[in-house]
Amino acid sequence: MHIASLEQQRELMRYMNSFNEWLGHDVEDRQTELRGVSARIDQLRGDLNSLDLTRGTCKLHTTYILTYHL
Repeated sequence: MHIASLEQQRELMRYMNSFNEWLGHDVEDRQTELRGVSARIDQLRGDLNSLDLTRGTCKLHTTYILTYHL
């Protein structure tokens, strides 16, 4: 019984190490995605700021609707 308990602990440690590694990669991937989104927003902000809005109203008609799915 003691040997089985030790083996279960080893298996749990292997699982937790693997899970921790996966979580680390997932965090890195999400941070990379967020940096990309942030860079795109900055680019769009720069593009909008460079428009000559003194000649009339801006003709941007696209509306973006963000939805959240559970």
